[in-house]
Amino acid sequence: METKIKDRIINYWTKRSENFAQLRQEELYSYMSELWLTEITKYLPQRPCKILDVGTGTGFFANLLAQYHHEVEGIDLTASMIE
Repeated sequence: METKIKDRIINYWTKRSENFAQLRQEELYSYMSELWLTEITKYLPQRPCKILDVGTGTGFFANLLAQYHHEVEGIDLTASMIE
């Protein structure tokens, strides 16, 4: 990825990370998490599996899937999103 574009992406998400994290935390404990799980699990094997969540952000989907015994590794360009 071109460095300039990569830097713009990192800067954008660094600025949004605190607010974004709060919104995802609220969503994780709302009815929305069940709706997301219903949609996502259509495409996953019935047994727990290893999942790489590229662009995990705050780890919303990683956390959801880990609750159902999947082994999830999340990576993201933006360190403040991971924190």
